[in-house]
Amino acid sequence: MKNPFPLTPEGLAKAKPLYDAMCGICHGEKGDGQGYLISKPDSKYPAQPKNLLADDMVAAGDGRYYFAIMYGKNLMGGYSDKLSFEERWQVIHYIRSLQPAAQ
Repeated sequence: MKNPFPLTPEGLAKAKPLYDAMCGICHGEKGDGQGYLISKPDSKYPAQPKNLLADDMVAAGDGRYYFAIMYGKNLMGGYSDKLSFEERWQVIHYIRSLQPAAQ
């Protein structure tokens, strides 16, 4: 699956607050898997969130991200009712912008 929306500065600007609110709390502001829920001193979070900067996630296709956002994966719930079709794809662009290959 390929992202149907073009990568634009405007799209990234709209996606950042969505990522921060929906993804960053677990996956971290930088995408490193060190979000607030896992890194706070008294965290009882039962599993380490995926490091989106890891080699396997950099190499992963956009469809893998889209599927996880839609339906969830492991402890992560789905966000199909929280993010629109376009917002999901823009968040994927934002995640890609955090990854080393994108910089």
